[in-house]
Amino acid sequence: MENRINNITYDDMKVFFINKVKELKSWPYNGKNVVIAPLPEHVTVNPDKPSMFCFTEINDDYMEFRRSAFWLVSGTVVMAFMISMMSIAYLAIAVCFFYDGSFESTLFLCFFGSFFGLYVLPMAARIAFFIPHDLPVRLNRKTQKVYIASLILHGNIFRLRPELIFQEMDWKYIEGWVLHRSVGKGTPYYGLHLVENKSGDINRLQQACLYRTGVPWSTSEMEYQINNIMSTWSYCQHFMNYLPVPDETEKDKNFVFLSNNWLFKWPEAMDKASRSSG
Repeated sequence: MENRINNITYDDMKVFFINKVKELKSWPYNGKNVVIAPLPEHVTVNPDKPSMFCFTEINDDYMEFRRSAFWLVSGTVVMAFMISMMSIAYLAIAVCFFYDGSFESTLFLCFFGSFFGLYVLPMAARIAFFIPHDLPVRLNRKTQKVYIASLILHGNIFRLRPELIFQEMDWKYIEGWVLHRSVGKGTPYYGLHLVENKSGDINRLQQACLYRTGVPWSTSEMEYQINNIMSTWSYCQHFMNYLPVPDETEKDKNFVFLSNNWLFKWPEAMDKASRSSG
């Protein structure tokens, strides 16, 4: 018998995740060898204490935490940063080694400088320095809503158009899913993704990544990051069901390279709704 979850087959869910996550440029683009698995709907009976992987702002109404917008610890951002630095270096090299005062070298330098100085450098600098990359998730247990900020990068590394998107989901319709793919030696992808499934219609689902593993420094670090998937899911379930959760406000805030948190702001209406006491 074909496996189904709320009238949606596992194969359909796999295709859904591959297409959606590729749109976000937030994991390896090749969708081969993807493994998905639904998380338990109720892990609040787990005797083990739930925990969060990072500093968490929490009160009686809502909790908020931040997670990296990209896989491989902001890999796309690091790439943009490197390109912006390389553009400056290439311009300097071009001036030092190719410019001899002749018409040909002047023309080459003008073309080279225009390409990197007017196109590549501004685009890369914008991605690296002027977009927030450490984006928040806010769960309001009084209204039973989840608010998520995510980043979509349209195009490719040489022509990217960033877009911040904001989603509101109903907690009672949310499913937790684990996605896994082995990308290369020592760099597997594991992600905890939320799916709002109100109707069982694959075309009406919306999803967002709640947590993803980064580059592991060791086997034990990788195991710790993978374990964070279930503990984070459990923490969210405990909080939304008014069960006790550990105070994670004492944890160190995650360091994210070029996080640019100062650039982030919730839309006014969503900020007010997500802080509501119901």
